[in-house]
Amino acid sequence: AVPSDSMGSIIKTLQQHGESADEGVQLKTLQTVLTILQSVHQPTDEEGTAAVLGICFRLLANARGASNVSSTAGATLRQAVGLIFERVVVEEGLGESSSLSIGKPLRERYVRWSELRTKLGAAGDSPLQKCEGSSARSAVKLVEDLCSLASGGSASWLKCPPLSRGFALDILEYVLARHPDAFLKLLELHTLLKDRVITLLIMSMRTPSGGGEHHASSAADMDAGDLTYWRLLFRTVSTVTKNFSVVLTTESEVFLTKLLTGFSAQVDQAAWQRLYGLEALRVFAQDPFLVGFFFESYDMREKSTKVISGIVQAAARQVREHFVDCHNMDDVLMHVSQAYKAKAAGSEFAPDVENLSSHGQSGYQGDDWQSVVLGIDILLGLLEGTEKLTDCALQMEDAPQVGVRYPSTGACKRLVGDIWEEAQSALYSVLTCAEQEALVLELLRGYQNFTSAAGLLGLTEARDAFLGPLCTLTLVQGEAASLQSLSPQAGVPQTPTNAFSRQASFNGASMQAVEKEQSLTMLTPKNVQAIRTLLNVAQRLEEVLGEAWVIILETIAALERTLHSPHASTQEGPSTGAQLKSDLDILHASSTQLFASSREMSDEAVKCLLDALRQVSVKELHDLSISVSGNTQGGSQVHVFAIARAFDVVVHNIHRLEELWGLVTMHIMDALSSTSGPVRAACMDVLDKALTTVMTSEDFLERHQLGSSARETGSDSNRSLEDSKCMDRVLLSPLRPVYDSSRSDTDRASVLRMVLNVLQRCGENLQEGFRPILELLVLAAQGSEATIPVAFQSVRLLVSDLLGSLPEKLVKDAVKCVSGFAHQDRDINVALTAVGLLWNTGDYFHHLRFSSSSEPVYSPSVRPVAVPRSAS
Repeated sequence: AVPSDSMGSIIKTLQQHGESADEGVQLKTLQTVLTILQSVHQPTDEEGTAAVLGICFRLLANARGASNVSSTAGATLRQAVGLIFERVVVEEGLGESSSLSIGKPLRERYVRWSELRTKLGAAGDSPLQKCEGSSARSAVKLVEDLCSLASGGSASWLKCPPLSRGFALDILEYVLARHPDAFLKLLELHTLLKDRVITLLIMSMRTPSGGGEHHASSAADMDAGDLTYWRLLFRTVSTVTKNFSVVLTTESEVFLTKLLTGFSAQVDQAAWQRLYGLEALRVFAQDPFLVGFFFESYDMREKSTKVISGIVQAAARQVREHFVDCHNMDDVLMHVSQAYKAKAAGSEFAPDVENLSSHGQSGYQGDDWQSVVLGIDILLGLLEGTEKLTDCALQMEDAPQVGVRYPSTGACKRLVGDIWEEAQSALYSVLTCAEQEALVLELLRGYQNFTSAAGLLGLTEARDAFLGPLCTLTLVQGEAASLQSLSPQAGVPQTPTNAFSRQASFNGASMQAVEKEQSLTMLTPKNVQAIRTLLNVAQRLEEVLGEAWVIILETIAALERTLHSPHASTQEGPSTGAQLKSDLDILHASSTQLFASSREMSDEAVKCLLDALRQVSVKELHDLSISVSGNTQGGSQVHVFAIARAFDVVVHNIHRLEELWGLVTMHIMDALSSTSGPVRAACMDVLDKALTTVMTSEDFLERHQLGSSARETGSDSNRSLEDSKCMDRVLLSPLRPVYDSSRSDTDRASVLRMVLNVLQRCGENLQEGFRPILELLVLAAQGSEATIPVAFQSVRLLVSDLLGSLPEKLVKDAVKCVSGFAHQDRDINVALTAVGLLWNTGDYFHHLRFSSSSEPVYSPSVRPVAVPRSAS
């Protein structure tokens, strides 16, 4: 072990060796310096610390082209400075970090901000902690020297030769980025931050690198040192603004205003300045806390700079000028796609200013695509930040914390209103052209974030401006054109940002014509990704969509028509084999899950969904009627999306069947008024399946059984459950009006087959539901020769198998029903068979009466004996 009192001589020896020209000696000296700083014998006084750091600074300044020494000295200095500030944190007892920008949940950052505001006082004039230890005093002098070196001066404490301004600025930014607490809590460092660092940055942004008159307009006109300095200057400005804007609000506004001024239409900014400025703005845009803080501190104040609006406009302008209005859009898109592909692989994009070059005489510059990437990043960051701020505001409104200042929903609404038009216009221009998966996914994620935020805040115009294009992107060309023909009332907002709706030419052809034009219905990867995004948005906003359900359901209907097409395929591979079926099945399952989730929705939201399905059904049935009438070959199956999905909703909401069934009944009556026989038949088939599905479901049977128990006990506490016994009657009550409104014997026969299916599958569990069935069968006895045999199948099943399940009060009605078929003269075979059933029914009741003296005349619990069929 080295004695502590020998450290002085060791440091002097290192200073002497630092003057050596031998590269090996210099590297060993740097290694020893770092070992000393990491040991228990590190210098504790300011003079010793200055001596150790001075060795590294002098080696860096005197490297004279020795790249190994230069790079090692730079790395050693960063570690050494970091160790000094770590000792400051420990010695001064700074405790838990107060930083607001590093890896914390948004809500926690607002809590920290509120605590910091309380400590500093409303006016920021509360006394801060004074530097007591030697490490803190050394840190103060170090920062003073770094500021002096960065401004072109000398280092009085370190006593080192002049260094590159860029390196000094780099070390200063390193300290500000990694140890912001020291500058927030220690008075001397906080004063240095306000007086020296801020002044340095403001003055540096006003003058070119080096303080001379040279102000290059292109990267090629500047040397590497100048570009490095400007890159570090912009990075330091963004670091200071990010970490200290909450306590340096005015100073941060100066920086932000300076950055945004370069992107105004009146300023012809050099490419390198534009890229460095965009990189700084990206830091702010991708931080939700800063987005919210800047918006409330600047945009919402009358005389302040509109910072967030300015950032959006600057980013959107990059996309317009360097992509939409670019003569080489395909080249730009290719480079942008490659950048996002690399990002998906874990490589974050950073502008390459040093290698900017011109490409021919087309006007395409190497910075064009880099500006577009940064512009897209900024816009997507703002969209994501808006959603996070909205979620935080809604959560804190539901569970507020005393003394915590958090983003308000009012501020979030203003934020959405200020940025949505510029953001949507710019991003949609890229999304319509993009095909590369990583880029498309990033853009769609941004759409999902912002649509969700606008929807949760109830801002329908902004929500629909993003939702409309998203719906269009989910569909193949023909279906997309059909969707764009929707009226504004159907959910497509007529705003400047969705001019795509007016650009599409749709000739009003029926769906059949569209299908004939397409020999293959191809779903591209972009279609598939957009479908998933749309379904995510629908599930997120299911409680607040309201009228917007219409355009979403129109889109899902078009999707399901595509999936049901015999020519459906995806672009990822050949349209054969199990893989294709699996891909299409996954899309269909995702669509189905949306309606299954209605079980968790509120009553009002489910009613909005059913009402939207009814609106969609009107257009769908009209198009289907045209399609079927134009199909002279026949044989194609008719799919009625809206009716089928309405019944899906009912199946998943049996617990509120009484509230919803009336809405669905009106829907089915509308559908059955179609003039197309195949369409009506498809609706009948859906109704048939829905009835049996609901009545055989576990939820229905459980509630039905509870209702029976309540009726038998007569308990007042179970009165609500007693009503469940009537659920089957409610469910089967539409059969009579459907039968009455049927246009043909074919339709009436379909209704009667529904009755037969219900009796076959659910007859043993029916109670009050027998009443509408018997009423319908009595009416059917007066029908035509085509319908009487179908109806009589139910009568025969009722008497032969289900007579014992009938409620006692309905037994007489059942006998009258059989008598009606015995009296009719349009089908003699049915009449004679009905007479035989009457004889057998009489025998059955006689058997029950005399089988036991303790038995009542009729007991529903006693099953009838087998009844043989009568000979006709």
